[in-house]
Amino acid sequence: MNQLLSDKFKFYSFVSMLLLVYVHGYNLQDNYLRPFTTVDEPLTITTFVEYWLSNGIFRFRIPMLFIISGYLYAYNDHQPQWQRLKKRIPALAYPYLIWSVLAILFTLLLLQFPATALAVTDAHLFYQGDFQYNSLTNGIKLFFRYIAAPISFQLWFIRDLLWYNAIYPFMKKMALQHTQVWFYVVLTLWLTSFALPLIKGEGLLYFSLGIYLAKTNKNVLIAPKWINLRIFFLLFIVVSLLKTWLAFLPMPPVASVLVLSLLHKITEVAGLTALWYGGDKLVQFFMQQKWFLWASKFSFFIYVAHAPFLYYITHYLMHQYQAYAYHRMVIYLFVPLFTTLFMIAIGAICRKILPRFYQISTGGRGM
Repeated sequence: MNQLLSDKFKFYSFVSMLLLVYVHGYNLQDNYLRPFTTVDEPLTITTFVEYWLSNGIFRFRIPMLFIISGYLYAYNDHQPQWQRLKKRIPALAYPYLIWSVLAILFTLLLLQFPATALAVTDAHLFYQGDFQYNSLTNGIKLFFRYIAAPISFQLWFIRDLLWYNAIYPFMKKMALQHTQVWFYVVLTLWLTSFALPLIKGEGLLYFSLGIYLAKTNKNVLIAPKWINLRIFFLLFIVVSLLKTWLAFLPMPPVASVLVLSLLHKITEVAGLTALWYGGDKLVQFFMQQKWFLWASKFSFFIYVAHAPFLYYITHYLMHQYQAYAYHRMVIYLFVPLFTTLFMIAIGAICRKILPRFYQISTGGRGM
């Protein structure tokens, strides 16, 4: 593989993980972000900036990661599928199960102390309802939380990724032999924000695109002639700002879903395109820095370990400093940074003193 392409994959994978922490550091009242999320709070510098970053310009990360994952899986498909899946289970399933149970144990520990229990309750991480102590100690509900709806909710990505790896032969056949039909279907699912467990329009589209680009030997380092990077970058910034402003305005529910979803898709594609083709100098600079190369080895550890820790510390600090002006903005800017540095430090210590656990819990990444 071309060295620049390899460096770009590593660079954007790490950057995507860092930005993920900031997306999850969003601390407005409704902290479950969807493309069409509206803000039922006054428009202030804090609310505008948090929404613009977390639900605007940082949202290119998941598409980027799915394209990279699809490309790499297709690029390295020399072995039989069953052999590759045998390797993917410890690389994806083991971390999923380990970090899911660690999140439950960490949550149960914090629930033993009044100050931290309040932070856990306020975090509202469970999609179908609030955290309740008895729901975590009930056997059936606990097993459901462990397998199907982890408290470490970010694990959905590796769960879906394992599924896409399992059905790779089908996706490859459709992307290469029935290209127009397949991409018409997945584009429709993506445009409608279709999302069910294991079947999400976003994942199907971008993982399929990665497969197509790898197997057709497309030159992904040079932008096609029809792409004007200045226009794409301008769209990225302007449309994300417009979407953020509209999210604060009263609109009929159907209109808000349609308009905000469309603007979200435009921001996503424009950002993905502008940053991928226009960031080569940044990639080359940072990939020559020893500290960056060292830190980037912990990108997967940051991903699996940052939540629910980030959510709990955020809500704990929100209670402690709610009387201070701009406390939400300060927490938003610094807690994700602290969490990232803390996870890198914990990862480095764990890799040093518990190398076997670190290897299994990260699927062998960063060793």
